[in-house]
Amino acid sequence: MPTFKNVDYFFEKLETQTGLDFILRAREGVPENGMYIKPHVHLEHEIMWFYKARGSYSIGREKFHIQNNTLIYVSPLTLHDMELEFTGDHERFILQYDHTVLNSLQYPVPTMEPHIGIVAYLAGKDADRLHFLFRWFAEVYESGHAGDDIKPLMILLLNTVLQHAAVSDNVSAETDRQSIFGLIINFIIEMEKRTSFNISLNDAADFVGLSPTHFSRVFKKVMQVSFKEYLLRKKNLAVNSPASQYRSQHHRHCL
Repeated sequence: MPTFKNVDYFFEKLETQTGLDFILRAREGVPENGMYIKPHVHLEHEIMWFYKARGSYSIGREKFHIQNNTLIYVSPLTLHDMELEFTGDHERFILQYDHTVLNSLQYPVPTMEPHIGIVAYLAGKDADRLHFLFRWFAEVYESGHAGDDIKPLMILLLNTVLQHAAVSDNVSAETDRQSIFGLIINFIIEMEKRTSFNISLNDAADFVGLSPTHFSRVFKKVMQVSFKEYLLRKKNLAVNSPASQYRSQHHRHCL
């Protein structure tokens, strides 16, 4: 049996607005006593653009300095935390999106390796262009435009960010496999690689070395949804993906 360490991690369950598959947080300030977000993971991709900022950012066990014009990308289920100092001119943007966004764009934006993070320090025209795109995206988003109206701009923004990420060094974030949190997150990482989600509760519990009852309890505590609800969500996403819909239409056409 594994020995469980008391590590202060948490799973962040993000809630998007109706009709949107992403969250944008723009130009939020920092309290005078600073801000600390403890180590956490979520199922969404996350892009952070720190135009004017001071602080630090950790991916797994590696810590990085945040300065003006810092670009950060973390893939789903990548452990990360952030600490920011108060500055009067602080300006940052955070974009969080899931796989359905990439499917709905129907455009080959660059793809990144799973379970990694990237930190890049931009300068000159690269920094100016990315900041212009984030401000433009925020203005369109805040004006109430969504869906197809915002897709071309999101493609342009993601292309720009992920092209910078593609030529930057990857940071691998290993989760502590000996903690309850680590056991569940590493199981989810394996599940996210699958195309089929037909797995029984007993098999899932065996994977992490827990009894089915214990697994069910800790899964819901970590993920904030039951194991059954998680599987249902993954199956629905798989059925509604463009690739799945194409296969269904092609099958009916052949008949």
